[in-house]
Amino acid sequence: MKPKELDRIAVAQGPGSYTGVRMAVTTAKTLAWSLNIPLVSISTLELMAQSGKYFHGTIVPLIDARRQTVFAGAYQRIDGELKGVLPDKHASLSEWLNELENVDGPFLFIGEDVEMYQTMIKKFLASELW
Repeated sequence: MKPKELDRIAVAQGPGSYTGVRMAVTTAKTLAWSLNIPLVSISTLELMAQSGKYFHGTIVPLIDARRQTVFAGAYQRIDGELKGVLPDKHASLSEWLNELENVDGPFLFIGEDVEMYQTMIKKFLASELW
């Protein structure tokens, strides 16, 4: 594929490594500007949630942010589309789990960092996990 065959550039807006996201966004913006095509940003958490898009409940992508904090979002399939039911955010895991208590379960947690928090997740949401 040649650059002139592109009709838009997509880039992950994060969360992620600060330097990595900055470099990716700068590269994407430069390509889009030089090719005079649109630039589209995509939430890393929303993209992760897509792997559970057929789950009937709330999909919770989760990334460890160290010191008992996480980057997380909550998504549900509504009218055939995955939609955010809580905004993506950086929070302590306990704060995030408290927010999830107001969202309909069951819950599907997605991400390679879920395992390190599974005990705390199960304690808060034991009856709603899938």
